[in-house]
Amino acid sequence: MNTLTKVGAAVAVVVVGWAAGTVVTGQRVQAKLETQGPLGEPLEGGFFKVVNSEYRKSFLGAKRTISIDIGCAQDGKPAPRLIVQQDIQHGPFPGFSSFGAARITTSLVLDSEARARMKEAIGTDEMPLKMVTLAGYGGDSRTDVSSAGFTAKNAQQGLQVTLKPLSLTLKSATSGDTALTYDVQGYEVQDGKGTTMVLAGMKGSAKGMAPHWYAMGTQAEGVIDRFEMRLPQSGDKPAFLLTNLKVSSTGAIANDLYSVQSSLTGNAEVAGHKLEDFTMKASMKNLKASAYAKLISTVMQPKLGCDKPGEPPAMAVKRQMEAMQADMIALLPSDPEFSLDELSVKLEGHKALLSYAVGAKGMTGDDLKGDNPLAWVGKVKVNAMVETSMGFLQAVAKLAGQPHQALDGMVAQGVEKGFLKREGDNLKAVFAFDKGEALLNGQPIPLPGLTPPAGEATAAPAPEGIPPQ
Repeated sequence: MNTLTKVGAAVAVVVVGWAAGTVVTGQRVQAKLETQGPLGEPLEGGFFKVVNSEYRKSFLGAKRTISIDIGCAQDGKPAPRLIVQQDIQHGPFPGFSSFGAARITTSLVLDSEARARMKEAIGTDEMPLKMVTLAGYGGDSRTDVSSAGFTAKNAQQGLQVTLKPLSLTLKSATSGDTALTYDVQGYEVQDGKGTTMVLAGMKGSAKGMAPHWYAMGTQAEGVIDRFEMRLPQSGDKPAFLLTNLKVSSTGAIANDLYSVQSSLTGNAEVAGHKLEDFTMKASMKNLKASAYAKLISTVMQPKLGCDKPGEPPAMAVKRQMEAMQADMIALLPSDPEFSLDELSVKLEGHKALLSYAVGAKGMTGDDLKGDNPLAWVGKVKVNAMVETSMGFLQAVAKLAGQPHQALDGMVAQGVEKGFLKREGDNLKAVFAFDKGEALLNGQPIPLPGLTPPAGEATAAPAPEGIPPQ
């Protein structure tokens, strides 16, 4: 969608009239578009590969036709191909303040057979989505995507998908940084077998950094009024329901290290039972920005064996995984950390909380070579915590139809063996792993394959299923 990144140097002053301006901007638009796909991506191959691009000029504009292969040829059959058409109207456009070099309308070209299938599915052979891009002289652009909504049906399978009106605007600066706003009234999916999924009222905004704005966000916020899933056995009540969801995230790069914190809050209901104050917070820290960007590029543009015709798909996947592994190893020197900072819910007024963090400290790719886990496991750091109350567990037991006596016995056994710490009605378990040693509630515990920790004689017994060392 970064359709005209750096559309030439800015046209300083258009003083030769509208016609001359049209010629100048038309040349610049063509020069840039001939190096990009329909959404501004490079022409080099990936999962979507631009195999042909034709640009036909006129005095007032141009028409561009792009052929795109999806995936690659398999078993002697050509890759599925889409044809995209862009109608380009050259500027300058009087009345625009920051836009005016070109207006680009992008559409999908369908043959008569495809149009007939689409009309059968949604009742019209006109594309239900519209995409228009306005390009500025300095290289900035704005892309608007909209739909009045439609209903698609598959009579044979009984599947029905209803999409309500939506709008999306993506603004891209010359640098490649973006600002996205979206408003999706909702959708409903029925599988014809009694399962229904509904989303309503999703809107928000997000800002991202070049080159991977979709994966390297700086600020985002949004709301979802309702998401529900109904199953045949759930009757009139949703089997799963989320309401009043609010999402937000903040990311930044400092000293070439990217960090981001995200949160999700709302209300949940499972099988008719309300979970109040659902909260989830997560973060990623100390990701070397250049290495992270390369990893995203590898993930988003797999070759899928297209560069080696005849290669078994399994080998192509293996090469892709090896490339991703190499990119992930490049993240290690910056001591990355991934954490679920909080996952909490309330049930009948009682709260349960889970959190954990996994990180590396001083680890390099050389540590991962060979078959000896002791070379790297001492550089892994893990912290985890579970905190709840007897009231929460009793509420869960009641929903499950379990007697409270059985719950009391299990809790007492957990406390006796050192798996839980109890203070009044509060229950807590804390696990830590650092420098190759594991602690549960402050007491060392043995782990399979690792040297027994010092003080094993006083260690808590290993959990069931983990043999003592």
